[in-house]
Amino acid sequence: MKKVFNKIKQVTSNLVQSDGCAIIVGGTEVSIQLADRLSQLGQEIIIIEEDIKLCKQIQERLDCLVIQGLATKVETRKESKFAEATLVIAVTNNDQYNLLTGIYAKKSGVKEVIVQITDEDLYDEKMQGQNLGLDLVLNPFAMAVKRIKGLVNSGTELELKQILDNRVKINKFKISHQNRLAYQEVRQLDLGQDALLITILRKGRALLPQSTEKLYPGDLLFVISRRGIKNKISDLINTTTQKDKLILAGAGEINQKLACFFSKGTVVTIIEEQRAKGQELAENLEDILVLEGSTLDLDLLQEEGVAQTDVFVAGTEDQKQNLLVAALAQKLGSKKTIALVDEIFYSNLDDYLELDYSICPALLAIDTILDYLHQGQLTGQTVFGGQIKAHKLTFKSKRRKSIDSLNLPADLVIVLIWRGDEVIIPSPEQKLAPQDELLVFTILALEEVESYLYKV
Repeated sequence: MKKVFNKIKQVTSNLVQSDGCAIIVGGTEVSIQLADRLSQLGQEIIIIEEDIKLCKQIQERLDCLVIQGLATKVETRKESKFAEATLVIAVTNNDQYNLLTGIYAKKSGVKEVIVQITDEDLYDEKMQGQNLGLDLVLNPFAMAVKRIKGLVNSGTELELKQILDNRVKINKFKISHQNRLAYQEVRQLDLGQDALLITILRKGRALLPQSTEKLYPGDLLFVISRRGIKNKISDLINTTTQKDKLILAGAGEINQKLACFFSKGTVVTIIEEQRAKGQELAENLEDILVLEGSTLDLDLLQEEGVAQTDVFVAGTEDQKQNLLVAALAQKLGSKKTIALVDEIFYSNLDDYLELDYSICPALLAIDTILDYLHQGQLTGQTVFGGQIKAHKLTFKSKRRKSIDSLNLPADLVIVLIWRGDEVIIPSPEQKLAPQDELLVFTILALEEVESYLYKV
């Protein structure tokens, strides 16, 4: 639960002052965890659950009102004073029920409504958000796919390309023990003009570069530069273009989406025990090797070169097996190991098993909901597996100001400037002009970013 606990501090300022109650529909573990966190902040909580056994279990764990019934029934909504709630969160395992509950909540005048949709055939964030007025529609499995994409280097590049200008290229290079930059500070990194270090990836953790930050062997640097211009960065980059190697253990829904996404720029291998499922995948997915076999077959894993694998994702339908397989891949020498788990409890075991990451869609859902309640909105995009937020903003000052004079915090970096038809890779001395369009990378809430850029 460590990730959820970290969010409590962020939510406090927004929710302690709330007047009305929060209604959580569903007795899932996500519901219970959210109710527990919000009630600790002084928020009045009501949980609506149809199953009487689950109702009793919730009452044993939480000090809140639990109503047995369906939120779509008139009598249940009357008993819970549905229309008086300031927040409704529908996170049951029934997507259609969640969606209908959200619609009823909005029609009843509830200020903020959050709905979980897991079926991609039903998930339409734009339509459900704009046309139905739902404040937040989330798909935990889509978030898990996005998170893993950001943990694979080639996936990070694709994410960045979607938000950067096509006149700018992405360069990445790894600091080795022999590299002259090892153990130097970022301010000693001379990239020349029209180049900017935007992120340091260190053991899977994305860091926004600070001038005094030291560079260590193993650090992966992401630098943007203008296309068509040879500069000092070309001397630092390894010109060999070796594709990342990705092994996916199990052909579950998430691994299938990862295979499709990475098939062009990455060497992808899927290991699947069920022959029929493996044959179907082999027929439908191009440029991907599909192997029939047990994900726990040590000989098979060694033959397929797990030791030379950049990323190993264990995504079978058995979460315990995923943890075991990922731990085995780690021991065999995979550079990065990821295990998919369904239950929040198992997400705490990665440290004990020495895994790099355990990805739990339910925990991502909790994380996203708490982020939304803290910020009042989820805007912009995220990169590096959701670790960094990317916002496009307009500089609204009435006069020109240099970036260094803004005294921006270390957690806020201006990455690109659009001025008319011109794209600018900024230096600290770069002056911002009124109405410049800015791309910023940050871990701060949007309101904090705006306070720095709009105060001048």
